[in-house]
Amino acid sequence: MRRKEGGRGGRTILRMPGPRVLLASMAALAVLAGCATPPRPGTAVPFEPVGAAPAADAGSVLVLLRLHQTLHGVAAAQPKALSTWIANVDRAEALHRIDSDPLAPALAAQGWRAWRLAPGAYHFVVAGYAGQGVPPRILLDRYRFQVNASAPALSLGSLSYACEPAWWFEALCPEAATVADELPAAGLVLAASGGHGIARGSLARSPPLPRLAASETLLMAGDAPAVRSVHDFLAQARAERVVPVAVGAQMLVALAPLGPLAVVVALPATAFAGATVAIHGKHLEDKAQCLQRIWDQRADTVARDSLAAALRRMAGGSESAPAGAPQPLVAAEAAVRYRHLLALDVQRLAVASCHPSQPWLPDPRGKRFCLEAAVRARVYATLAREPLGDEVFAVVPEHRVGYEFEPSGWPIPPAYSYETLLSNRRAVGRSYDDYCGAGGFERVEADLRALFDAMVPELLARYGIVR
Repeated sequence: MRRKEGGRGGRTILRMPGPRVLLASMAALAVLAGCATPPRPGTAVPFEPVGAAPAADAGSVLVLLRLHQTLHGVAAAQPKALSTWIANVDRAEALHRIDSDPLAPALAAQGWRAWRLAPGAYHFVVAGYAGQGVPPRILLDRYRFQVNASAPALSLGSLSYACEPAWWFEALCPEAATVADELPAAGLVLAASGGHGIARGSLARSPPLPRLAASETLLMAGDAPAVRSVHDFLAQARAERVVPVAVGAQMLVALAPLGPLAVVVALPATAFAGATVAIHGKHLEDKAQCLQRIWDQRADTVARDSLAAALRRMAGGSESAPAGAPQPLVAAEAAVRYRHLLALDVQRLAVASCHPSQPWLPDPRGKRFCLEAAVRARVYATLAREPLGDEVFAVVPEHRVGYEFEPSGWPIPPAYSYETLLSNRRAVGRSYDDYCGAGGFERVEADLRALFDAMVPELLARYGIVR
């Protein structure tokens, strides 16, 4: 482990595998000193690349939630026009719709939902219609909860929505839910399903960010691997080929009754359109092959190093601890000098396809590569078991291809709506030759460094740490 000390405000930056290592060392020291301390936090679920097969159910936990709805004050037999969405933050998942596992009809009629989830931190959204209009008002009721591996089952309680029936939308739910504890009833549901032993969980809304004093906060850049993803250029190529082929075929069918001369006259235009699309499709395939070469494990390493370097610059300089410095001594010093630990990890990295102006407008220069990144920030009190705050901050470029018409009038939460967006000023677009020609990865590296240099000061300012 290396220690980096900053000369500004007494802040120190530790570069180490993760916050739990430091907290565990602090806890071990306190135990040796005769102090009662909480046990070490559980191990986080390993990261998986986007598109990887889901983890097996061997370590999953049964999670129970009751979703209750009233229409004009009368309990509904089944919740209407409400959908549930979930994301595992430890795996940097996008929000995705989740349906209940099979339950007895009598339990399902009472609004019970059951899922088997891997241990970890989750964001949870109930989506529905809040009011009529063009577009209609949307309800996105957001919560977060934690699944621990120590319990075989977890009760999240109940969410009750007071709604009004509507002909077109089925139900309008203008207000967020009322949260209630349902542990005794959830125990009966578990027993009816043949299980036993259930723990009380909690659905919490996002708390305000804690305010931290710079001189009392230890900054740490973690080494957890990030989830890497890329825009699906191959799917874009397939989709773009379908349209001209279909239009050309329909045009030829429509001109056929006019005689062979009309078909012959239309053939050059049809062939030209097809050739243009084929050339563009080849360019998209080349982009996909390029990203396979440059967007590998090196991007993770560069991103983590860039995050640590940005933190060092915020601290006003750095110097290395002596080689082989004992980790318990560093942990003991941190426990004495600091009240809080702010641990930052690169959560996810993505290469998107962006348009310089608007994605749906013609662009003779072609689309651009653009980078997006997310950093997870967790605040711990010294020797605390659970974080005081757990947020994800992201830079997402504008005018991304595939996001031209985001469904603002539909009860569908954006994929990463649980992230807090930072400024887009560093979302630089690059051409194919910039990244795929000679020295392409050096430009990727420079852009990642610039991205994190812009992110870190703004992120720390959200906690009151200003240079």
